[in-house]
Amino acid sequence: MDVSLIVLLAAVAVIQVTGSTLSMLSKSPVYIQAHALLEMKCVFKSISPNGVVRWFKGSVELSSPDFTVLKHQGYEILDNGDMLVVTTSTLTKNSIGAGDSGRYSCRVESLNEDIDVRVVTFQNTPEVVTNPGNPITVKCNVGSLAVKMKTKWKKDGVSLSALPELLQRIVFKDHKTTLEINNSSYSDTGKYECEMTAQEGEQQGNITHDVIIFGRPYFLDGNNQTEPHHGKAGLELRCVPSGYPSPVISWTKDSADLVTKATVMLHSHENIKKAVIRFTDFQVDDTGLYSCEAKNKHGSTVRNFQILEVSGAQSVFRRTHLVPLFLCLFTLGHNIH
Repeated sequence: MDVSLIVLLAAVAVIQVTGSTLSMLSKSPVYIQAHALLEMKCVFKSISPNGVVRWFKGSVELSSPDFTVLKHQGYEILDNGDMLVVTTSTLTKNSIGAGDSGRYSCRVESLNEDIDVRVVTFQNTPEVVTNPGNPITVKCNVGSLAVKMKTKWKKDGVSLSALPELLQRIVFKDHKTTLEINNSSYSDTGKYECEMTAQEGEQQGNITHDVIIFGRPYFLDGNNQTEPHHGKAGLELRCVPSGYPSPVISWTKDSADLVTKATVMLHSHENIKKAVIRFTDFQVDDTGLYSCEAKNKHGSTVRNFQILEVSGAQSVFRRTHLVPLFLCLFTLGHNIH
């Protein structure tokens, strides 16, 4: 289960006592994503130089190694000529986590007011396409904070607005923090990114959350049907599946593991290893049934190519629509164009 966090800094503008002030520099509330750098500044102004700013979570004072507290002292001259001592205390933590939820306080001995920080979690579980056609629900769940956030969605880095076929099957719910994908297919698998922007207060860094839809491998052109490709180096058989996680390719020839040689080599395509068989000098013993299997932990799919030698004929490629089996007919001894 993925867990992401948002830190909601609630509270406190300025606390004032007899010429002394304690204030936060950030606008309230402040949002920050889990594992990012948390930084809060507390400024104490006083005529006396003796004020010490301290940070607490609940009743426990915060210190290294979990938190870092830095102090900077300066001066401010008022219109009446009085001089104030300005102490800036900065609390930081390199990677905020679930255990950091609680009540935080910025305190000075002469001032007994607290500043609240609340850490709110949002969670989701990955989805799996097991029955294409059924609805799939994708959640970027932030609970009651949904009304305080503006949400944008991407799939595999592409805005949903640029994916009209998918977008027309989506129903947005819960202030756009939930997507319901109707009439689902294996092509809906991938990484969905929920990008949030706070509509009030202040935001420290990006707030994004990834939701994964898994599914078995598939071919974008459907029906596992294709034709051999004439590349610059000769005939190519291409097996370029999609799916999440990325499929692994294996090849057989006449039901036995494919044996490569100098004139029959495997190549990568679109970052998929072994996706292409390339024939640079076709031989008689290269005829036969070639099959590629694309497999991940959710299933597999197979694409077949049948290569036959027909003497005296030109190169012909015929697509069969009943079985994912493809006939490649050509004359040996002639160049393949």
